[in-house]
Amino acid sequence: MRVRRLATAAFAAVFAVAGVAACSEDEGADNTKTEAKALADQAVAAMKKVQYIKGEAKGKDEEGKDVALSMCADMTGKTFSAKGTMAGHAVEMIEIGDDKYMKGDGKFWASVTGGGEDPEAAATFDKVLGGKYVLTKADPGDEDGVTFFEGGTDGVTKGEVTTFQGKKAVPLVKTKSGDKTTYYVAAKGDPVVLGQLEENKDGSRNEVTYSKSSKCEAQAPAKDQVMTDDDVEAALEAEKAA
Repeated sequence: MRVRRLATAAFAAVFAVAGVAACSEDEGADNTKTEAKALADQAVAAMKKVQYIKGEAKGKDEEGKDVALSMCADMTGKTFSAKGTMAGHAVEMIEIGDDKYMKGDGKFWASVTGGGEDPEAAATFDKVLGGKYVLTKADPGDEDGVTFFEGGTDGVTKGEVTTFQGKKAVPLVKTKSGDKTTYYVAAKGDPVVLGQLEENKDGSRNEVTYSKSSKCEAQAPAKDQVMTDDDVEAALEAEKAA
């Protein structure tokens, strides 16, 4: 289903970002001399010790439209929350367990489902959704929200020490199917990931900066404010046939 596929893809894109993050508090260890795969493995282990993180993402999608998200995640469980803009329109995303909620206005849904800036398509989504969240369920094969280095550290390469958001960092690069992601690992102390830069073959580019957080509050919307993806698809078909 188109709405379900879109929501699932959007969550996958955001979680690829939200799967790593924190700030280094220990100035002791020198991580600059550790080889690439070993450092990536150490970063994965370090991140498992972090409970709450927050992130700020900014960039461009494949059509050159601004993407900006403020997010938080509970690294010990499948809990995530994000607000911001995608496809140039406001969006809100929540994940609790296997439930994924996504909310945007008609213009957002029309844009991301192929309707572009068509006012008629936007009006139809507004009528069908009425400002409600779209609920999708995680499939059995879905990866957990928290992932590191695309799920594996093989093939990671290491660059020269650089500065990321004012902090010394070791860049670790993972390339997959023409898409390049650079993870910035703290040069000193715990080898946590300070942020990342995604540069994709479709032209999209996103940078995310992370820090520890004391909490991440994500609450499921009230039931009367939610429509399942199946219900949305059925309502859209009914509108089309009317």
